Amino acid sequence: MRNLVQFDISHTLRYRYSRAVFLEPHELRLQPRDAAHQRLRSFALSIEPEPAGRSQMLDAEGNSLVNIWFDGLHDELLLSVRSRVETRRTNPFDYLLQTERHGLPLRYDAATEAVLPLESRRRTCFGEGEGSPGTDEVAAFTERLARDQDRQLVPFLNALNQTIYDDFEFLRREEGPPWSADRTLAGKRGACRDLAVLFIEACRSQGAAARFVSGYQEGDPDQDHRDLHAWVEVLIPGAGWRGFDPTHGLAVGDGHVEVAASVLPALATPVIGSIRGTGATAELETHITIDVGDLAWEEIQQVPQQQQQQEPGRGPADGRG
Repeated sequence: MRNLVQFDISHTLRYRYSRAVFLEPHELRLQPRDAAHQRLRSFALSIEPEPAGRSQMLDAEGNSLVNIWFDGLHDELLLSVRSRVETRRTNPFDYLLQTERHGLPLRYDAATEAVLPLESRRRTCFGEGEGSPGTDEVAAFTERLARDQDRQLVPFLNALNQTIYDDFEFLRREEGPPWSADRTLAGKRGACRDLAVLFIEACRSQGAAARFVSGYQEGDPDQDHRDLHAWVEVLIPGAGWRGFDPTHGLAVGDGHVEVAASVLPALATPVIGSIRGTGATAELETHITIDVGDLAWEEIQQVPQQQQQQEPGRGPADGRG
């Protein structure tokens, strides 16, 4: 019996302020998604100082969002998250394509077109010059790849993924918004979020809906420093949203944990908020640990059975029935 992968994740974000400040309302997107390709088994969020109020909801793109607001002045904000997630996509190519809809430029059926967010297919230069049209260089780069792959969607996506991985230098860049696709293409280098934006614009130039994803990646278990990771999802007819990680040259399977996905990278940011205080500055310190282990199907199936035995007449404790 095949095994699944279980992630135990600890993530802390500590904001220190140079003087006591008033914390404006903050948006938190820190809870991993619960979806077909991954199951959220547990999640705990601790906030210090205790907010005056909080409200949990889904945002417009289905991400878990917590709004928090505060009273008084504070010189520090500490957010601590613990998550346990099972990833279930052992084969990232477990789908049957709609053969009539996999040529480029891509055309979706009328029902899909009606519900797709417009921004998922509009070319934009994220980060610097956000909202401006992409350049001819990005279009030409993409067109060459599409032509070399006989204008077939999945071969094009795989070639794009591998080309960025092979030909671009990875940079560790901890601050700032994503670079535009133009800048990343011209310099042949970028952080994971920069490479993701280039991938997104390349897909959109061929009519494929694409969105930005933030989350965690399995990585090297011996590495000392962990960061949030960024990759891309593309809407493939017959397969749904499927992940591609150009930083590692991978089709996304069970080695990634998705936290937030958005057609706009800014809306996949884990924390959005501001402070009020004359002359105050902020310093962010983050710490992430990830423990990864195998989990047999039998272990997964046992959990709800045990819960049902303990609480007759009720579904599993996670409320999903």
